[in-house]
Amino acid sequence: MDDEEEVKLDLEERKKSKFYINADGMAYSVMAGLGDAYLPAALVLLGASNFMIGMLAALPQFFGAVVQFLALPALRIFGSRKKMVMASASVQALCWLPIAALLFWPTPLSAWAIILLFSVGFGASLFANPAWSSWVADIVLQNERAGFFANRNRLMQIMLFISIFAAGFAINQMQLQWGVAIAFGVVFLVAFGMRVLSVTFLLKTADGCEI
Repeated sequence: MDDEEEVKLDLEERKKSKFYINADGMAYSVMAGLGDAYLPAALVLLGASNFMIGMLAALPQFFGAVVQFLALPALRIFGSRKKMVMASASVQALCWLPIAALLFWPTPLSAWAIILLFSVGFGASLFANPAWSSWVADIVLQNERAGFFANRNRLMQIMLFISIFAAGFAINQMQLQWGVAIAFGVVFLVAFGMRVLSVTFLLKTADGCEI
């Protein structure tokens, strides 16, 4: 793909799409700040061992690396990078619902179930990365990419910091009334909502060039 192909996209639609790409990144960062950052603490609350905490760090990365080998065949099946990215993001969003439920109604296997669910969601996100990168490259002109992604990463880091701080404050306040397990569950439900919002922004983003 070259810039001559890129300019065939509508300039106004490209501008709106860049806004939605930034918005998606910010919503994703809030999800990570509310969910990913506090999942180890939630597992400790459920009685997870040090080994299980280690698995929480290692298993999602391993799962994500494995499923990326399936990305190209999956893209042929989906026939659209946008559809593939949205499907993967939706899977990650849905994984937060049972995670939150396991905090509301814990079982003896809750910790392992949460590790598995988080691994599936995290892996789904990594699974879509090649398609997402190619899709966004259709929308953002080559001479704009360095500045665009630098600004996007800056916005994401700011939102990540704010959400981690806000989640910590919210958990501290909610646990006084409802207990710490319920507080974690509520925060993870909000993480689900933020990933759903991210999917909404992806939906509004232009398709780009045909694959």
